[in-house]
Amino acid sequence: MDFDCLRHVCPILRVFDVETQKFSREKSTASVVLPTLKKMSDFLIQANIPTTLEPFVNKLIDSISDRVRKLIGNNLLRISTLLDPRFAYDETIFSKTNWALIEQDLIEFGKKVYKENEGRDDENDFQPLGFLDETDLSAGEKSDESVRYDIWKPKSPGTISVPSTLSGELQTNLTTRIQLQLASFKAFGRPSIDADIFNWWGSNGQQFPDLVVLARIAHSVPATSVSSERLFSKAGLIFSNTLRNRLSAKTVEKILVVKANLDELHLAPSAEPDPEKGDDDETIDVEDNEEDDFE
Repeated sequence: MDFDCLRHVCPILRVFDVETQKFSREKSTASVVLPTLKKMSDFLIQANIPTTLEPFVNKLIDSISDRVRKLIGNNLLRISTLLDPRFAYDETIFSKTNWALIEQDLIEFGKKVYKENEGRDDENDFQPLGFLDETDLSAGEKSDESVRYDIWKPKSPGTISVPSTLSGELQTNLTTRIQLQLASFKAFGRPSIDADIFNWWGSNGQQFPDLVVLARIAHSVPATSVSSERLFSKAGLIFSNTLRNRLSAKTVEKILVVKANLDELHLAPSAEPDPEKGDDDETIDVEDNEEDDFE
């Protein structure tokens, strides 16, 4: 009996383990929080759970629901979900009515951003915004589609400056631009759940000049504190080294930035052999090269 329960519990717990690891990635942003919790809740509700495990599963569902109720009022979380091309306008996450409300949240957010950044020469330089409106918003209806153990598995085949006080005309202009860009954004194809949204906005951001500015802000918030804790740990390792503890804070910061972006740098050709090339193409006559060098 106990082993039979474990056989059903382990796949359920594996879902939590997989999603927790995804939350902990360096590029995991706050935009994944609400969609993940919604998908996990739907999965537990729709999964074929043995009767003996129903109390356990119900506690998991209640725990997720409690967290969603606390997070759903976070304005920035809702906006970041809308600005994530993987989840935008997905009616299994929010209902159509609620997506329309989030669009209005985004428009108001955009007005505050442009007001806060009046007169900045660098359009990419934005200070953190200290406002998160606590507005109640109910989650969309639960999906009737069922999944097995992959909660994401498909079930069927440029910036401008504005005055500190926006006039009615400028507000209308900004609102219209954002609405038009959202309409185009909605019609865009959705990337896969594993897609890199930073690369997506880097490639498509020019088509949404106002939305990309807001996306930079929304997606700068990580899903968890894991990346920050990891950064502090790396900094601690540098400062604890007796040969490096005289480094200035600015130098350490530069070291950490370089280390965090090493995977984006291509300083030399890859050392890995190219499988498309034969061994003859890669053969180097070392002896001849050495003789040429000595000559």
